[in-house]
Amino acid sequence: MPGADSQMVVGEPVTGDCSICHRSLLVGEALHLYHDAEERTSHVCELCRDRARRMGLHSVTLVDMPRLRVQASGSGPDPMDRDGLIEGMGREVVHLKEQLGAAQSALDEQSRQEDVVRVVTDRLRRQERELDRMRRELDPVARADEQRTVAVQAQEIRQLRQALRAREERVVRLTMAREAETNPPRMCGFALEAFNSSEHADRMARIARTLGEPDACVEDQGSALPRHVILTLSWDIAWYRFLVKLDLGTGRASVHEIAHGGDPAKLPAQERVCNARWRESGLVLS
Repeated sequence: MPGADSQMVVGEPVTGDCSICHRSLLVGEALHLYHDAEERTSHVCELCRDRARRMGLHSVTLVDMPRLRVQASGSGPDPMDRDGLIEGMGREVVHLKEQLGAAQSALDEQSRQEDVVRVVTDRLRRQERELDRMRRELDPVARADEQRTVAVQAQEIRQLRQALRAREERVVRLTMAREAETNPPRMCGFALEAFNSSEHADRMARIARTLGEPDACVEDQGSALPRHVILTLSWDIAWYRFLVKLDLGTGRASVHEIAHGGDPAKLPAQERVCNARWRESGLVLS
């Protein structure tokens, strides 16, 4: 039989360990319930509460642990008391599970409510933006500003289209000019057209009416820009040399008298080769 002065401390075992130090809790040791920023649950012992706060966890409640009971004993606990203790532990475990389930349900409901609030907030923001748009459309001042903006943009578009057409026309002229520059006879033809339109053609026509038709030589000088074409008109007693400058890219031409003389025999041989004829309308290529 156990002695009257001997005692044995018995208690109900703890089912979980500390989430921070991971040690097994002593029987009857206080266990605290903490949540992190994502509402996840952690169990923290009394010794780790400061560490939990530094980790950003916030306390929810103190889990009510079974208290130690003291009973007189000799060599061991009374079997009847041990059975009662086991039954009490079972009831306490059920109670703790119910508390944990209730806390988790509350957290789930809070999360659902936050989702509803977020959806409603987004809907309200969309409606506010739509109302602002409708107010701007109904505002006569705003509509007048929009109409002025549209008119300015339309004018800019017309100007851009005109500039584009002018650029396309210039590209066509340049393309034709580059093609013509590779063809000396065409360059000579352009030079004769420029000469026939100048004041020099009228003066040569008056001389031709007196001395007869001149010998005409047209010579392309190559690919310089502007293009140079030499035109030489000669009679038995006189000759005249003209320089025609052609800028086909801009469509411009100029005619300049650069020399004249009396005896055509003094002209270079290439300038005495006739490759153009005099007509009432002016010079044309042979």
